[in-house]
Amino acid sequence: MNLTQEMIACLNEQIGHEFQAKLQYLTIAAYCAAEDLPQLAQFLYQQASEEDMHAMKFVHYLVDADCQVRIPAIPQPELDFEKAAETAVLSLNWERQVTDQINQLMKIAVTSEDHATQDFLRWFVTEQVEEEARQCAP
Repeated sequence: MNLTQEMIACLNEQIGHEFQAKLQYLTIAAYCAAEDLPQLAQFLYQQASEEDMHAMKFVHYLVDADCQVRIPAIPQPELDFEKAAETAVLSLNWERQVTDQINQLMKIAVTSEDHATQDFLRWFVTEQVEEEARQCAP
């Protein structure tokens, strides 16, 4: 499989985004646990695990394509929250940002006629619809 250098760089960048999402969800989950919101904390711990799995899908894709994995530095997650409702807005906004990132990756794959990466990314396109819906659920 021949991925362009641009695609390899962008997929590596996405690995960082996915790990950043994991850290943000862990931080929010810990906040919710400390605020005696165990069900919300459990949901968010599960979200963190999913983000880890997403990052690993990108890692394995690059490895399978004989490309070098270069995980970027991960920015520190937001740490301070005043109320649980603030964390819900942060989570939804994060998922919308990830949707934009996945859509950008798909645009690059389409433009470069990278059919294998398009197929790989379709799972993430569908997953983001579910992720956004889950964040909006009452």
